[in-house]
Amino acid sequence: MVNRRLALVGASSIFQDGLRAVLDAVDGFSIVGEAQDMTEALHAVGRCHPDVLVIDTESVGTGWLARIPDLHGHPDGQAPRVLLLIVKVDDNQLMRAAAAGVDGWVFKDEETADLIAAVRALSSGYAWLSPQVARQLLDHWRDTLAVPAKPPSEEVDRLSSRELSVLGLVAHGWSNAEIAQELVLGEATVKTHVSRILTKLDLRNRVQLAAFAHRNGLTV
Repeated sequence: MVNRRLALVGASSIFQDGLRAVLDAVDGFSIVGEAQDMTEALHAVGRCHPDVLVIDTESVGTGWLARIPDLHGHPDGQAPRVLLLIVKVDDNQLMRAAAAGVDGWVFKDEETADLIAAVRALSSGYAWLSPQVARQLLDHWRDTLAVPAKPPSEEVDRLSSRELSVLGLVAHGWSNAEIAQELVLGEATVKTHVSRILTKLDLRNRVQLAAFAHRNGLTV
């Protein structure tokens, strides 16, 4: 049987006691560490090397989201998969958490079976999305990739040759620093170019820029 090593993050509470009891009773689950906040969690990861870090976002305190990337850069071993226990879906926080490296979301009032399934999925290398979370992520993805339907030639004509070069590299996922090195520009200059391109094309972010470039044959 696979042994799944878990660490729990959240302030002591009746919920935390129940969470510990539920997970500790599952065959193949071992709770190897506990922490009340993300600072303690980072130490626990280095000390206990859990496969999955289960974070109670309601009780872990403020600033927890900004510490998620630190887990993935931990020098003491492979980063754990991160499962969030949530009480509501905040669109902005959801997207930031996904970008930071969170692997799963479970509502605190969901069935115990869902929580157990989520832990098993994450420890096996998969992700886990509660239906409401999946709905919001899908809606956000569709909205992000939705490029306004305007004549491409009119849009492209607004861009200078330098802006077209920058756009082509953005479309391939290059960072501002990488683009600056490739085009022999300052990073601040590249940032300005990207901002101007967004304004000229009436787009909101780099994902939309990439979608626009690919649809109009502007990749380099």
